[in-house]
Amino acid sequence: MLYLPWLLTSRQTYIYYMVPVVPFIAVLVATGLARIAGADWSPVSAVAVSLEEAGGGGRRSGRVAAWAFCLACALVGLLYVPFVIGVPVPFDYYVLLTPFTTWK
Repeated sequence: MLYLPWLLTSRQTYIYYMVPVVPFIAVLVATGLARIAGADWSPVSAVAVSLEEAGGGGRRSGRVAAWAFCLACALVGLLYVPFVIGVPVPFDYYVLLTPFTTWK
């Protein structure tokens, strides 16, 4: 709730306020994906267990949806790698990956 006002502002300099939240968001997303996959998984009970081992008894459709989400996130992340590492890209590629006018 405390971060909600920062999400509504148009100033990009406030992004560092969200950086400490990223690990917690990652744990919540992993927990949500495990629950969608039908696993009885939680961060407390699976500290050193991989998602595959923890999700062994879940629903197949849920596992497929969870892995599809992970794959989609990885593919979108790969599309933005040239921007992150500073590789020059064609202008059409830039326009394709900046759908919002505030990103340009």
